[in-house]
Amino acid sequence: MMTKIFEAMIPEVQEELIRDGIIELVTVLVEALPHPDRPDDPSAMRIAAEVYHGFREGVPAIGTGLAALRGICSGAAEDITPAVQDRLLADLARDRLQKDEWREGKVNGEPIALHFSPEVADLLRPELFDLDPKVTVWCHAWTAGMSDDGKMLVDRDRPFIADGIDDESLTRILERIYALDAGISAMVRPLMEEG
Repeated sequence: MMTKIFEAMIPEVQEELIRDGIIELVTVLVEALPHPDRPDDPSAMRIAAEVYHGFREGVPAIGTGLAALRGICSGAAEDITPAVQDRLLADLARDRLQKDEWREGKVNGEPIALHFSPEVADLLRPELFDLDPKVTVWCHAWTAGMSDDGKMLVDRDRPFIADGIDDESLTRILERIYALDAGISAMVRPLMEEG
């Protein structure tokens, strides 16, 4: 049973859905990153929100829906209280140090080879990893799955929210996630009709 939502997906996502039976359809990722204008300043950070999706370009309803989702995400930095910002800065500094070590081929100040077998150590080459410092604040995804009879099922996953988020920040983050859920639902619901 072909649906409009399947037709709206990029070919690579269609293939992944057919092969694996499930995909992430829309994912919102909010991260703490070094400030781009002051990358060497450990006290400078920005909160960035990205909306990832598996849809084709040029579908007007999808384009409008994605723009609305990006608008909802644009204020994600406002959700974070100063206390949580301080914690994220500390976590970002730790991540930066750890990734600097990985770049040097070390773990806890010692060569990687001392911690792993030669085969595993060879797989842990720095060039194979994203070594940009970052800390996930929260992440939320909607998935699409295909049942054995070819029906499309779309559902939202339980959001991941980092440890150490205080109640005030959590309340704001959850409000933003509820708004995202409403926006994604409004974007996806018309596409669930049979084509």
